Amino acid sequence: MARPLKEELENRVPWLFQDLGFRVTHHDYSDRHMGDSVAELQSDSLRIRFIRDKSRIQVELASLSEPERWLELGFLWYALTGHRPEPELEGLAWFLRDHLSALQDALGPGFSQTKQQFRARAKRKQRNSYAFRSGGHPSRSTSPFQGDSAGHVADGTDWVDRGRGAGCVGVSH
Repeated sequence: MARPLKEELENRVPWLFQDLGFRVTHHDYSDRHMGDSVAELQSDSLRIRFIRDKSRIQVELASLSEPERWLELGFLWYALTGHRPEPELEGLAWFLRDHLSALQDALGPGFSQTKQQFRARAKRKQRNSYAFRSGGHPSRSTSPFQGDSAGHVADGTDWVDRGRGAGCVGVSH
């Protein structure tokens, strides 16, 4: 059975704490639910949340200016650069280390622009998906997804806003 993410992070990527100055602000673990776990970290410049749900690892980031608006790391980086990081714990952690400065800027001084890029990319993805479902010709970046009545996208392509009960992040298709 998997250990709590807090312990795994401390043992497998200690440099997050020692070198980058992150500290654990919240953690939880359930051995009754296949080892599901969460660990929230914070530094002086941003927040990171590691989530293990049914053995799948997801990483979300939040700006200190809007600490409850979580962005899924893969789609955030995709919105900023057009590329996605590798989805394993060490891969995501090393990705954070390699791109921490750019992520700090994107969620700090550049947060307003980041939100615009994020929304624009999500709208393009939504238009492409609609065209695909309507029998049109989707662009090469199309991938199907589901939206809820609040406008949140189920595959992590929009704001993660669990504090307000959206609860639609991380659904795989």
